[in-house]
Amino acid sequence: MGVSFLHIKPYEQRLTTFDSRSIKAAGMIKHPVQASNVKKMVKFVVVDEPVVYNVIMGTRWHHEMRAVSSSYHQCLCFPSGREVFTIRGS
Repeated sequence: MGVSFLHIKPYEQRLTTFDSRSIKAAGMIKHPVQASNVKKMVKFVVVDEPVVYNVIMGTRWHHEMRAVSSSYHQCLCFPSGREVFTIRGS
């Protein structure tokens, strides 16, 4: 994401991994995320662990974007103005 470790703030809450381990986060950052023409500041919790995903976007971001995601179709749809945008996964 091109963020310096100097910008990471402390984050004390422990996280539970997909395999049910409890880990300590390396910290938290706020970073802008742009999806099509919509740009939002998003809080990211940073971990120093091998993970399957680069980023997991949470419920708050989905609600703010009014987004609907489909794991079956591997896409995310959200309205912006008079259009509905689709982001496709790979």
